This record gives sequence, C-alpha cells and structure tokens, in this order.
Amino acid sequence: MAGVLVAIGAYFLSALTTVIDKFLLKRAIPSALVYGFYMGILSIFALPLIIFDLSFPGFSGLILDLFCGFVFLLASIVLFEALRRGQASSVAPVVGAFGPLVIFSLNLFIYKGGFDVSQVIACAFLVLGSVLVSGKHNSGEKNKKSRLKFFGFSKSFWLAVLAGFLFGGFYVMIDHVYASQSFISAFVFFRLGSFLAALALVFWSGNRELIFKNASAIKRPAAGLFVLNKVIAGVAFIFLNWAIYLTGALVVNSLQGAQYVFLFGFMLVVSGFFPKILKEKLDARMVALKSAGIVLIATGIASLFGLMK
Repeated sequence: MAGVLVAIGAYFLSALTTVIDKFLLKRAIPSALVYGFYMGILSIFALPLIIFDLSFPGFSGLILDLFCGFVFLLASIVLFEALRRGQASSVAPVVGAFGPLVIFSLNLFIYKGGFDVSQVIACAFLVLGSVLVSGKHNSGEKNKKSRLKFFGFSKSFWLAVLAGFLFGGFYVMIDHVYASQSFISAFVFFRLGSFLAALALVFWSGNRELIFKNASAIKRPAAGLFVLNKVIAGVAFIFLNWAIYLTGALVVNSLQGAQYVFLFGFMLVVSGFFPKILKEKLDARMVALKSAGIVLIATGIASLFGLMK
C-alpha cells in the first residue's frame, strides 16, 4: 500500500512538472535538445546521495546503470520535442500508452509467453485511447484539415510514440537494475549516466553552438523556474523509483493513468483561468474526446499490467 501511495504522489508531481515543461518550452527555452541538456547536467546533483550507500554494482552493473541514464535522457529529449510541438494533455497520455506496450512485449519475449484475448483487448484500449487524446479540432474552414490531421496524426504524436517506446525500454532495464542492486546506488549511477550523456552533446559543434546560444538568451526568472521544476521533477523521480523498488515496475506503471487525470485537470484550470500563461484548445468536444481517451488508456494500462502479474 505504501508503494501505491508513493507512486500516486509521484504522478501528481510529474503532471505538475509536465505543465511547467510545456510553458518553458513554449516561452523561454524553445529547444528540446537544450532543455534536455540542462536537465541532464542537473543530474549530477544526485551524486552526493552516494554517501548513504557506497556499494559498487560491479563493472557490468555500472555499464547497465550508465546506459539506463543515456536512454532516459534520450527519451526525455524526444518527449520535450513532442511537448514543444503538441499539446501537453495529448502528448503525455500517448507516451504513457506506448511505454507499457514495450514493457509488455519485452516481458513476453523474455519469458517466452503468448498473447491471449484479454491482453489483445488491453493493447487495443491503449492504441485507441492514444488516437482519441491526440485528436485536434478547430472551428471554421480548418475543420477539414484538422480531421485529416487527426486520422493521419502529427509529428508530435509520432514523437510521443517514440518517447513511449524509449521510456518503456528504460523501465524494463531499471526494473532489472533495482532487482539486483541497492536503490540509492543504482539511482545515483544511472543519473550519472544522464549527466555524462548530456556532456557528450557538446562534442558536436552544432549542438554546442545551439546550447550556448540559447544559454545567453535565457532570462533569470525562466532559469529559476527551470531549476525549481527540475527539483520537483527530481523529487517525483525519486518517489517513482522508490515506488518501483517497493512494489515493482508492473504495479507502478499500472497506476500511470493517475498522472493523466492530474495533468488534464491542471490544463483545464490553466487554460480556463490563466490562458495568457498557457492555453490549449479544449472545447466541449475535445474535453469529451480526451476524457474518453484517458479512461481507455488508464483502463488499458491497469489491465495490461494486471495480466502480467
């Protein structure tokens, strides 16, 4: 029960940070790569936690930890690009739908299992829910174009799908890591992997120019909000990983629908009462559509992970 409460708290904080991420990507740091770079650099602040657990995971364990950090940073950059291009209330649920599909598929491959009807239905819920939450609607002459974009999907949708696959692979690996290593040691070394991956970005001249050019343009209030947001994200991430350590990735991921409920609620409030800060096009039709999609995704995630126990 403790792990469930920790996971729900983590998803609440994650929803809040997603809203702030969207705001910063739209207003202050309009580059997913730069945004991901600074997030990765801040990962080094997890290093002091090592004083609480000095255990070394071995060479192979260290390589796996560092690789987890690399995959996590890559997935985050893809997610940030999807958020920059699309609506937060659409992108996050799509990521959350396709991540479990990867976890489920990899578990079937590892344990040599097979699909049954209930599993296929759960997967169908995830895909259909993703289609619903990714829909766009505008009024007037743009209706026709919007419907075509709904059925053909947008770049933000496919980026969200890719991010979901990357996060799914990450969660499979990190679940294995936590099963064989202590929580603090594994957490610190995989965050170190994200830091090293961020440093590697500056070796490419194009990336280096983009990063330093944007650094000079970032205003102090935006930088402060970014740091605060990453602190909140760090707390959420520790909670989420702690929940995985307590109950396993299957249970934690089955509760992921809570994050999209929180996120949708945040976006309704912000769009309705503070449209100058951040606004999504959420008329009655889109609210119904996204609500139905979130219900399908939450049901699919809970069902899929329930079937994997």
